[in-house]
Amino acid sequence: MDLDPDALLGLGVDVRPEVVTFVTAHPGDAELAGFGDVIACIREPEGMSLLVPLTPQRERDARFRDCFRGRLVTLIAETPLDGVGLTAAVASRLAAAGVPCNMIAGHHHDHLVVPDDDLRRVLSVLVPHESG
Repeated sequence: MDLDPDALLGLGVDVRPEVVTFVTAHPGDAELAGFGDVIACIREPEGMSLLVPLTPQRERDARFRDCFRGRLVTLIAETPLDGVGLTAAVASRLAAAGVPCNMIAGHHHDHLVVPDDDLRRVLSVLVPHESG
């Protein structure tokens, strides 16, 4: 299904309030049970990649030392799974602004994981400024 990515980009975003990060959990890891607050996951050959909130407890854990500090941004527009062009449009605009982005497609929405330090730039690219 073709969609107009330019029209979808101006419809707004929702930013999750906490900082998030990725961690890899392996099948059988005792710690896997400790990740009850998983936001997203995908099985990879290296293990289960989990997107989790970076809690104060995790920041004290050696596995999270020097970890990626990101923010989860959800595109509010409900996007069809067979839509064409939205990921490319978002990624291209953020790349032009010098912002790295990891896209996660959900059943109803598309989500971006971007560096925490770049959140303002991300919002300036994705949310149109009102004139006046």
